Amino acid sequence: MEDLIRYLVTFMAFSQIGMMIAPTTVASQYIGQTWRGAVIIAFVWFLHRWKTNVFSRALSTQSIVALDREKMLALDKLSSVGLFTLGLMALAEACGVAV
Repeated sequence: MEDLIRYLVTFMAFSQIGMMIAPTTVASQYIGQTWRGAVIIAFVWFLHRWKTNVFSRALSTQSIVALDREKMLALDKLSSVGLFTLGLMALAEACGVAV
């Protein structure tokens, strides 16, 4: 959670610096899209870290047999691909690309 907050605070600082440097340029028109994109990236990052912790705890138990362990690893990889795909689609949608 600490990295997520650090990421958002850094993004807020850079966007405020950008608004101070060029308040009326074309870049200020895209601040809303950029904020939505930053929130989407932070949320996907949080979900990925949470999912990784859940799978790590589940795989660290000794009661999992080898077949279940392989299924859990496959599910972990598949869910990562699905999560990043949905995140990329949401990011494209926030940037104005119809998905």
